[in-house]
Amino acid sequence: MGGALKKAHSIDGLPVIGIDETVHDLPAHEDPPDEPSPCDHDPVFPEPQNVLSEDDIIGVRASIVYENCLRQLATFLILPVDKCTGLLRTGEPCNSVAPFEINITTKGTAATIEWVSPDNHRISQWNSQPVMKFRMQAGDFLLSTNILLSGNNYAKIALLFKIMNMGMVNRNTFFSIQDTYCVNTIKDFWEERRTEALCRLQGKDVVVLADGRNDSPGHCAQYCSYTAMENESKEIIHVATIDKRQTSWNSVVMEKEGFIQTVDKLTSDIKLVGICTDAHALVPL
Repeated sequence: MGGALKKAHSIDGLPVIGIDETVHDLPAHEDPPDEPSPCDHDPVFPEPQNVLSEDDIIGVRASIVYENCLRQLATFLILPVDKCTGLLRTGEPCNSVAPFEINITTKGTAATIEWVSPDNHRISQWNSQPVMKFRMQAGDFLLSTNILLSGNNYAKIALLFKIMNMGMVNRNTFFSIQDTYCVNTIKDFWEERRTEALCRLQGKDVVVLADGRNDSPGHCAQYCSYTAMENESKEIIHVATIDKRQTSWNSVVMEKEGFIQTVDKLTSDIKLVGICTDAHALVPL
């Protein structure tokens, strides 16, 4: 307690202090260093993810996320800033402190979270999808391209999304993506694969299976797709698309016109020895 010792301590009886227990006292005139404060430097917010190559979106997993779950997550996040640095109309700092208001908006198939102050100053923003060139959202782009590649159509997928109360890519955006990125690419891919298939058939006697399919039943059909498949490999080697305007608005003869165009084209490319049309399996009586 600070009083005088009654007798001197024996040095041999004092406890041994190891090197890991050594205590280094600070001089009385020095204060311990202050811990760095998050406010001592500028807050760091995550940068929006940008799509720089096809590897950034192809094969990347995606999920359906509900807005209530997003709001729950955003509510528990701690932003790297504790007050708003925006200016009021008077020119004075806003200085609004956390927690900030959370706004969730949707654009196409994406959701955007904004943290804003009571004076509507945006503190931070987060988007659920990476962004491509010209600010196009990756989800909108992939949905638009895959609707076409999977053989679906916009109206059916849009109805599905509406029933599920999900955001959907705009109709005009869908057709713009289709015309700009899909049509010519698909044509080039088809011509490349068709050329490879015809090269493998050179010098062989080729038998073809062919049939036509109209876009709608009856006499109101506008288009007919006539498809030819090689018998052994089962590879599609020709597709002819016939418009009713090519047959004097007579939809009944569109399939015949498709057959004529297919035979004329294939006989110039390969050695065509036979063609079977409208084939059906035999049913025993």
